[in-house]
Amino acid sequence: MYRNKIPNFDIEKFWLNKTIPSRIAIALSGGGYRSMLIGAGIISAFDEREIQKLNHLSGILQATSYFAGISGGAWLVMSQFVNDWQPISTILKEWNLKQSLLEGTYDVDKEQLKKKISKRNIFQLPNESLSWFQRMFDSSEGTFLECIRFYKELLIEVRDKRKAGFHISLTDYWGRALVRKLFTTSARTPGTTVTAATKQLKTFQQFDQPFPIIGTIAKNPIDNETDPMKKFSSLDSQVFEFNAFEFGSWDNNAFVDLEFLGSKLENGISKVIVNGSNLCISGFDNVGFLTATSSSLFNHIFKFVFNYIEKNQSETILLLENILKLFGFSQEWKFFNTPQQHPDHALYSPNPFWKFGSSHIANISDLYLVDGGDDGQNLPFQPLIGKARQIDLILAYDVSGEFFNYPNGSVLQHTHKRFYNNATTMFQIPIFKTPNGSFKSIFPKIPTPEEIMDQKYNEKPIFLGCDVEEDFDDFEAPGKTKLFDYFPPIIMYQSNSNYIHNTNYSTFKLSYNDTEVKHILDNGFEIATFYNSSIFATCLNCFILKREFDRSTTRKVPKFCQTCYQTYCWKKT
Repeated sequence: MYRNKIPNFDIEKFWLNKTIPSRIAIALSGGGYRSMLIGAGIISAFDEREIQKLNHLSGILQATSYFAGISGGAWLVMSQFVNDWQPISTILKEWNLKQSLLEGTYDVDKEQLKKKISKRNIFQLPNESLSWFQRMFDSSEGTFLECIRFYKELLIEVRDKRKAGFHISLTDYWGRALVRKLFTTSARTPGTTVTAATKQLKTFQQFDQPFPIIGTIAKNPIDNETDPMKKFSSLDSQVFEFNAFEFGSWDNNAFVDLEFLGSKLENGISKVIVNGSNLCISGFDNVGFLTATSSSLFNHIFKFVFNYIEKNQSETILLLENILKLFGFSQEWKFFNTPQQHPDHALYSPNPFWKFGSSHIANISDLYLVDGGDDGQNLPFQPLIGKARQIDLILAYDVSGEFFNYPNGSVLQHTHKRFYNNATTMFQIPIFKTPNGSFKSIFPKIPTPEEIMDQKYNEKPIFLGCDVEEDFDDFEAPGKTKLFDYFPPIIMYQSNSNYIHNTNYSTFKLSYNDTEVKHILDNGFEIATFYNSSIFATCLNCFILKREFDRSTTRKVPKFCQTCYQTYCWKKT
């Protein structure tokens, strides 16, 4: 506020009359390393500790209350959290980006994969070449034995969980691969949990880092079996979050302490009784496992491997099949509805919400979770938009890849549909009441993907929901609604675009060289600062204060801010 002073505005007087602080949240979409690195460039631009990159918006990060991510965005959220919130320039030295995230594999493009699959979901590769599988262990990426050693170490690191009686999924191994690349040495140990981190990390204990949140979705493993890449609808999906203390869903207001995941609970009470005491399990909230749960889209790669294996026979294929069997991925997986036979889903068994409330989730014994953007909601709006967190402004960065690996705004559309689904029976739709007495959905009106591309909104920040009377659609109440007495946050939506560099790398690109990393970080910097614009920086201050102006009937909006609102607020025409 003091760095980019609003002209003719007495900030000191304003703060004297303000009862609660303005709350900012940063939301980062999925998109693999592409998203993680763009996000790293963004928060680096906002970090006042980055002396070499000081700019008009340095310090915004220190004023941010929440940092939420999905899939690749979750990698950055959890890396920053577990690595004790070090500056990006420091943690970059810890990230191992040059070596493939999955040892021995080449980069894979999802669209190319889909083109190689027939309607029956079988790889259409020449049998004689087996090119994709041979390249998994190509000498240019390391010898076959080195690759085997890598996967053997993953097996060993997950073994204790299996020995403890828990079912294992590919997500367990995927999580171990992630921590090797994204976490510091001390945080890479297999026993590191989120609960332990909250008690040990200095920056978290002293409130020097934003509150971390990552997203995931519940999904029945027998759904969409004929097309595992097909995204199911956001209209009725069950959205969950992991935060520093809890796991749960705002859809049915059900949360459980992270520390007790893995416990056998019924209606929130442990069913394991020893000497008259209810006992709970601890240690299930492994940081790698939770991070991998939000990005389990990558499990589809393993599933594609299997689909090819079962239709081809050769010594190489049989060898690879045996390797996958070590990870619990056998030919019988699709014929059984049991936890151990669905390794491509993150498995949370027993379900911590068993018999808790009346939700359909309460009636399933095993909870299967998938990538946080699997239903098209590739930005974590749900954890940030409700009343509980009292957020005034969400800085949402979309690094999705719908249009040549750039976003086209589909994320907004999927979330908008969810919050206007009158037909849903899966959850209550949250609404709020405006000063004029009308009921509105808490998610604002949005431009269509076509409008975003045609009007070039993908090349600049736009602010959604500026006017609580006009920028939210009317909604009938009561019925299947949940009424909140608050104003939902303004959403700044900004797309990844080639501000100064092309950054449309594949989501499945699993390694980056120094030049690529620098280009992506630099692009993230330009996105965050909008080309280091001093005017935009001052306008952002106006948007941080916007909801306070809305809540008050006596505060006068500065003329400069009025101009900012006219310039950046999107209006439905």
